[in-house]
Amino acid sequence: DYDRFYDDEIRLRRLRRDPPFADHFTLTVTGPEEEPVRRACAQLCAALRQALSQESYRAMEPEVLGPAPAPVVKLNNRYRYRVTVIGRNDKTLRGLLSAFMKEFSRRPEHKALHIYTDCNLMD
Repeated sequence: DYDRFYDDEIRLRRLRRDPPFADHFTLTVTGPEEEPVRRACAQLCAALRQALSQESYRAMEPEVLGPAPAPVVKLNNRYRYRVTVIGRNDKTLRGLLSAFMKEFSRRPEHKALHIYTDCNLMD
């Protein structure tokens, strides 16, 4: 029964703020040693929560989840941890995430780490 399936699925997506009701940005930090990756990801998560709690972002109803290990935590001798930001895929949020990624890459303590972002990643 396609109609019933659709109704149930769309109701769950609305409750969980899944697409098309919100977008999920996954910021992944990778590096050769697990502890620096985990620590950097935790700091990134805390900073994003603080930034998104400001008045200018509240209307977007952002949510920050994590940090959490990637489904496969070690791949090609690199550890991977993630932070998920739920919100609208608009210029404001993309600009904020871009600024965070640039700042992350500039920090000397992150020299061996990499960061990248995916939107609505399906894994």
